[in-house]
Amino acid sequence: MPGYSITFQPSLSNTGGVGFYIKEDKLFTTRPDLTLSTNDFEALWVEMQNGSQCNMICGVIYRHPHGNMKDVMDFLNSTIEKIDREKKFCIILGDFNLELLKQDSHSDTDNFLNTLGSFNFLPHILQPTRITDRSQTLIDNICFNSLEHLALSGNIIYDLTDHLPNFLIIKKFTSLPNNVKIYKRDYYYFDESALIQAIQSVDWEGVLHANPDLMLCLILFILESLT
Repeated sequence: MPGYSITFQPSLSNTGGVGFYIKEDKLFTTRPDLTLSTNDFEALWVEMQNGSQCNMICGVIYRHPHGNMKDVMDFLNSTIEKIDREKKFCIILGDFNLELLKQDSHSDTDNFLNTLGSFNFLPHILQPTRITDRSQTLIDNICFNSLEHLALSGNIIYDLTDHLPNFLIIKKFTSLPNNVKIYKRDYYYFDESALIQAIQSVDWEGVLHANPDLMLCLILFILESLT
């Protein structure tokens, strides 16, 4: 593709493999410490240089249709923990072969999304990405670990393949200004025994039959009083 360089991570099987096309005027380095191919998945990571601003790490992952989920999740956990310690922006994209619209009924999907969410990764593709005569599934996605930056995302309706192309456009990619307040819950003084005692002291029989909004307020009040 003219004007672009390609970096590629091959598959150990006859199918699969992942890669990036990156504009030739963009500076980047591959991250061999994060990149891996197994019989279950391929993962390629690059770090985009951003001048005086914070660099961004981009990863593309392909999980084979019957790839072992435990191995994939162990890899994903250790990788995003390392990226989180580096305190860099990160985008994870790819075909995970998980039906993300079935989080409530599929434990592997629920675990996948909860793991990403625990590190502030938000999935930006919300509509089916693979559409056939028999099914519509959301198995491709793009996840970004900043909740503060504005982004535009979606699918492109195009029939070149049976997977729709996805896109994510970050309108302004810079470090956040110092006056932006990011609120996080502080668990430094968290007392697990006090939480258990507070929960046990509640008349839950009465709460469960109360107004749902009142029940939620009571639970939030207990949590707020312990942190």
